[in-house]
Amino acid sequence: MDKATQIFVVTLSKHRIFGLLLYPYFAEQCPGEPFLRLLRRIRLRDVSDPTIYLTAEEAKIVKTSERYSDEVLVRKFCPDKAISDLQLLFGKEDIRQKVLSHVELAVFEILELLKSRSFPVYQKREKYTNIYEEDLITLRFRNTGAVFNFHKSEEGTQYFLTLRDGDEHISLLHRNVEILVNEPCRIYYMHKIYFFDEISASKLIPSKRKSIFPFRKRWKIVISNHSFFMPSNVTK
Repeated sequence: MDKATQIFVVTLSKHRIFGLLLYPYFAEQCPGEPFLRLLRRIRLRDVSDPTIYLTAEEAKIVKTSERYSDEVLVRKFCPDKAISDLQLLFGKEDIRQKVLSHVELAVFEILELLKSRSFPVYQKREKYTNIYEEDLITLRFRNTGAVFNFHKSEEGTQYFLTLRDGDEHISLLHRNVEILVNEPCRIYYMHKIYFFDEISASKLIPSKRKSIFPFRKRWKIVISNHSFFMPSNVTK
């Protein structure tokens, strides 16, 4: 009988406080089975375990993901509190922003590593240990951008925002888009992680709720070497 093959994968999993985060796992591919079985999450202690082999890139992903473990976050931001208090502490605005910036920086760094290496990334559903081919996530970072579309009417000039992935234009209106990193923008939508370096994700939020926005002459932004008068903070 053929033996199962153990591989290194990265999952996009739901955290109870921070939403979707990236976690490294050992997975097992059994001959004849149409899925991978997640064995366990890879932790910092595994990096120094002489019985476990990890490449330099894999070890870096593990170390970076540990930066948003509950234990590390409490130790860094509220060392006098218990780990169970993390959610309560996150409700405080001054701590909330510091923690979010810390978590997003780690997610950004992992995504940059994933761009340069062919590690498989999968969506992991809660309470499931099997991942299938349809759970595979693709990274869209080549030839992507934000597109500001202008519309003139008797009431004045208005604009609406779409995202470009190659020749495809994606409207965000009423779409279930998950923000992974605010700036530079990294979002998850329909089994794809999109990279947009020229815009922050906070600019996209209004486009999920409204289709068009008023245009004001004092606004200006430079996109794709062309100057447009646009807001630094769009009006909802």
